[in-house]
Amino acid sequence: MARTAETARVSPPMENGMNNKRLPCSYKFSPQSVSGTLVSSLYILFALLCSAAANAEVIRFYGEAFALNSRSEQTAENTEKEPDLLYREYHTLRYKEDTLLYRHVEYRDPSGELIASKENFYHSSGLTPDFTLQDHRREYYESAVISPGKIQMTLKEPGEKKKQKRMSAPDNLVVDAGFDNLIQQRWNDLINGQPVDFGFASPARQSLIGFRLTLDSIDGQQVNFKMTLSSRLLAWLVDPLFLRYDRTTRRLLSYQGLTNIADISDGADAENYNAIIRYHYD
Repeated sequence: MARTAETARVSPPMENGMNNKRLPCSYKFSPQSVSGTLVSSLYILFALLCSAAANAEVIRFYGEAFALNSRSEQTAENTEKEPDLLYREYHTLRYKEDTLLYRHVEYRDPSGELIASKENFYHSSGLTPDFTLQDHRREYYESAVISPGKIQMTLKEPGEKKKQKRMSAPDNLVVDAGFDNLIQQRWNDLINGQPVDFGFASPARQSLIGFRLTLDSIDGQQVNFKMTLSSRLLAWLVDPLFLRYDRTTRRLLSYQGLTNIADISDGADAENYNAIIRYHYD
């Protein structure tokens, strides 16, 4: 299959904190610094790790999150006045032989200050990466770790004790950015009008949330998908999420709905931004 949304080569308009970090292989390891069989083994392991890092492909792109101020704005991107820029997110992805291994995301406010960061570690499935999200403006942290048949979710909120919950992982489990891989894998089914149901891991709620993914419309080269809660009753109470893809490249062009970054401007109970995120590729 041709490279998809996560594999487009792009460059952000400003310096990404990870861009200038050198690989650990730049370290000058000396076998003479330690003696015996141990150092030989360590040297071989270090060489193998450096070789893997050198052969890994690094992909970068970025998104800009703009405020959505009303429900009506969530169904149309074009308004008379450009909405306020809330933050930018800079994605760095590492591949090995076309397999996604790792994702790092930096979230920066309009002035460029780092406000949050996220990491995804991909193992056997592109749908269920381990992930950590940390808000650097406050004492907030969430994560999910996958083990055979299980998922453990952790939440740390400001002024609260850490919460953890371990539960069985359903066969249709999706974690964090794994939803994009789900769309890639089920693309033809979705295009042909078949809905896709899945359980989405939410460490913030310490639970799994049932979602239904459906085709919303096809507009020339753009394909629009919609994510709603599986429960019809609850779906009436919660705004859907909208995802727009390029039909040819299958790259994610925009996301509309609730984000994973909190609005802390009021200083009271922080609620996550409701935004449209537009993604930019070279």
